[in-house]
Amino acid sequence: MKSALFNADEVKRRLYLQGMHGQQLAAVVGVSNASISYYLSGQRTPSAPVFLRICKALGAEPEDLYVDADAPASSVATSSGNAA
Repeated sequence: MKSALFNADEVKRRLYLQGMHGQQLAAVVGVSNASISYYLSGQRTPSAPVFLRICKALGAEPEDLYVDADAPASSVATSSGNAA
């Protein structure tokens, strides 16, 4: 079974592309600014319901915001979240 990790870098990229800030995401998702900060810094992982609300807020599919934890570091770093 594959392990998956929350892809904070992809969330940050999508926030940037949509002109949003973490504070705006927190308001839409219904969590504190501190929680979003923890998620984006990798200090915490959102619960499944919060993760799904983040996906909805960013117009992303769940698989877009996770990376394969078993993948080599180089492929994780360059992953854009799009399947080829």
